[in-house]
Amino acid sequence: MTTGKKGRQHTHKEKLLHIAETFEKHDIPYFLSHGSLLGIVRDGVKIGDVDIVINVDGDSEERKKVLEILLKEGYILDRKIDNNTRFRLRSPYSMCLYFYKDHIEDLKMTKVEERLAPEGAIYMPSFFFDGEVEYVEYYDRTFPTFTPVRLYLEWLYGNWEVRRNGRFRKIVSLHAIHEKEAIKKIRQWRTKGKIRE
Repeated sequence: MTTGKKGRQHTHKEKLLHIAETFEKHDIPYFLSHGSLLGIVRDGVKIGDVDIVINVDGDSEERKKVLEILLKEGYILDRKIDNNTRFRLRSPYSMCLYFYKDHIEDLKMTKVEERLAPEGAIYMPSFFFDGEVEYVEYYDRTFPTFTPVRLYLEWLYGNWEVRRNGRFRKIVSLHAIHEKEAIKKIRQWRTKGKIRE
């Protein structure tokens, strides 16, 4: 939970609903992701007290527009990773916001702190952003996420149905944080028929 200006504790539900309503109010396509999504799909509940993680597909102009909207909505920019893509917004509704941009064919990339990922980046197949949006139900409403959601969780966490503890970089799959491994994994998935050309 997060404490607001007057000290009241804000629940995970309040935070998630406020974030979703803000993005939807301004017609900003977004994807619920990472641990926030993992807990809902795997356990039917949130994981611990993790930040709510939102992914957005956008170039520098889109980043600028979204950031301006969030600041006007009362969010406070807590941390910005160089000139790139990860923002953490806090009080009273905290979230980590990852912007993905085109990197090379079939692959998008977002910047994160180097202590979290060795290359300071997370790589994601472009098809997660380009297909139909899938929805997960939580708190009696739906939230958009990647399609297919289970394949997205496999990309990020490998055997995502097994609960693990540890640092982010030890939990996230190698192919999600190394470019060459990401390219190799996409080729493997195509060969196995998990994804189509």
